[in-house]
Amino acid sequence: MPYAQHLLGTAYIRNLVKVVMGQTTSYLVDSTAPIAQRLADAYPGLFTDRIPSDVAAYIRYPSDRFQVEAEALTWYHMTSPVPSAC
Repeated sequence: MPYAQHLLGTAYIRNLVKVVMGQTTSYLVDSTAPIAQRLADAYPGLFTDRIPSDVAAYIRYPSDRFQVEAEALTWYHMTSPVPSAC
């Protein structure tokens, strides 16, 4: 990962799988990710990428992941988009 910074003890964070309690369906949020594809290959029939709208309405973005991404974006925020003279 280019420019990887360690946050929360890791330099790589993904949120690929959502498991709904009370049923046995595991939903792949990003089925194009290589990790998700390998999980689906390893456990055929366990995951689906078709999330029903009533289930999707209850999926939340993890607050710790939001914090990490927000902090990382502050490192690259441009206060002056004009390049300085070298």
